[in-house]
Amino acid sequence: MAGHSEGSPVSATTGLSIKRLTENLLLLNLLGSLAALVGFFLLTPASENQLLFGLSRVRLGLVILVAAIAFVSALLLTLVKNSTVTLFKKRVEDLFRKKLFIRLILLATALLFFGSVALVLLALTNIGAYNSLIPSLLSRAGPFVFVTAFVSWSVLLWMRKVTSSLSIHYMPFSPTIWRALLFAVASVIALLAFTYYDKQDWSRGLSHTSLIFLLPALIYAINAIGDLLIRSKTAAEKWQRIMTALLLAAITFSIIRLTGYTMYRVTTAPKSYWDLLADAFLHGRIYLINPPSNHDLTLYKGNWFVPNPPLPSLLLIPYIALFGLKAVNMTVFSALLAAVNTMLVFLTLEKAASNGMISSGRKTNLWVTIVFTFATDHFWLATTGQMWFVSQLSAFLFCVLACLVMLAGKSAWLSGMMLGLAMLARPNVFPLAVFLLGIALWRHNREGLPEKWQLGLILKKGIALAVLMVVSGFALLWYNHARFDNWLDFGYVAINGAPWILESVQRYGMFHPHFIPINLDVMFLRLPKLDLSGMRFFYQPGISGTSIFVMTPPLLMLFKPAKPALWRWSAWLSIALTTLLLLADNVGKKPGLIFRILTILGILINWISIYWWYLGRV
Repeated sequence: MAGHSEGSPVSATTGLSIKRLTENLLLLNLLGSLAALVGFFLLTPASENQLLFGLSRVRLGLVILVAAIAFVSALLLTLVKNSTVTLFKKRVEDLFRKKLFIRLILLATALLFFGSVALVLLALTNIGAYNSLIPSLLSRAGPFVFVTAFVSWSVLLWMRKVTSSLSIHYMPFSPTIWRALLFAVASVIALLAFTYYDKQDWSRGLSHTSLIFLLPALIYAINAIGDLLIRSKTAAEKWQRIMTALLLAAITFSIIRLTGYTMYRVTTAPKSYWDLLADAFLHGRIYLINPPSNHDLTLYKGNWFVPNPPLPSLLLIPYIALFGLKAVNMTVFSALLAAVNTMLVFLTLEKAASNGMISSGRKTNLWVTIVFTFATDHFWLATTGQMWFVSQLSAFLFCVLACLVMLAGKSAWLSGMMLGLAMLARPNVFPLAVFLLGIALWRHNREGLPEKWQLGLILKKGIALAVLMVVSGFALLWYNHARFDNWLDFGYVAINGAPWILESVQRYGMFHPHFIPINLDVMFLRLPKLDLSGMRFFYQPGISGTSIFVMTPPLLMLFKPAKPALWRWSAWLSIALTTLLLLADNVGKKPGLIFRILTILGILINWISIYWWYLGRV
């Protein structure tokens, strides 16, 4: 928060609660240390260099250290229990006046905690197949690592609780700087641990690792500094909104890239195509020459064409013009699109909430943003870097921009331009115009403008949206004619795709009632299969898809009764991005426990589904 004020020393009630917390943590440290001592003697004795009780010199030294921790914990526990609250408060206050000492303790314990956790996480990977150092270390010193992690966590928790209760005079760090420091330490250790692992398993070679691990910490640190310097409440609120959006984008990019690394998808896949098409545009062609794959391409007059509308390639043209085709990594581009989408979704929810269109608060907006990013198929789309999926990400980006522009009360022409650009990736997003008009009418009613102006407003905004959608439509028709000598041919009928899809399209065309029951079944009713035979991965969502209520359980909250509103009706009519606004409005100011559980469940289901897609079905 912006600004801080002087406070009074610890109250008697607060002092008592801190004293009890201290006693509980010291008792837990004592019990944990004793358990670790038992663990050392249960480990397989050293086959050589035994010094005492079957312990080697190194292991005996660790046992002595753990015993010392147990002794110190018992001694401190006795002293704290026997001291009065007043005496305890005075000792705590005296201790925290030594700011340099406390800061060094904080840094040391943070390094010990995150370092210990990193060792354990490394041991849980398959690193033993490449290097036995980490597994061997934990097999010999596992109890000591456990005690180190637990004790350092206890110290961090204790210091956090104490500093939140002390006046600013005694605090070694502000709460914001505290969190930023811990985040930075965790990020650096995570980078070191990942770099070590990546050097052992050299088969993948993730690029931009420093950016992936350190950018979120850097943004958080900048946010913390700004939080301390900004005094105006309005400016602080705006700063928090912007920095939160940037932090969400950075974290999204990092998680998508690390997920891709886990799934062995870190470089451009053969069926990406958009980079090749952008390069073709720069060389005056609209077809590909010798593509690495021809799956999902359309052959016409001896040339391979990308059937999808060209927006992703248009976005890539400036980068390829500057750095060349070889500099493009489509999985990185895909992750960047996902990061921008996440940022824009959060800003859209914030704008809708600040305008009063939805009743959600900051926490709800954060949780709904997380639902969108990691508890829908957006998570999976962002990891692939392939043609169809990048189209979806690109279309969504400009759809959410169209909504944000209209929510901000900007020109309908600008909003229409964003929607028109989205159509250059997925033409079927045009129904979003209904929702954009709904937003315009809602703003009209909120501002108390005369009702007789409504028709004129609809016509004015509607014409702006329609003109720009028609421009995009004509651009697509021209693109079709340039490729296939047919204004209405997108190339899907002759696509070199899966035989069963091609057969259906050739028989029924792109739009036919035949597809309605199939799509309704997949979207709403199709359930994943569980295979417990042990012959394959237990979770089988199926290549056609799974019900949105299985993949995104928080959507069940949409059926919670809500007050009728014009924008809600328009949202249901043009349901797409608008579902997120409906969801945020239904959740309310703060997300409840059920919503959080459903969100976590959705993230797990989507992650397992991603694993199945890349590795589990092989």
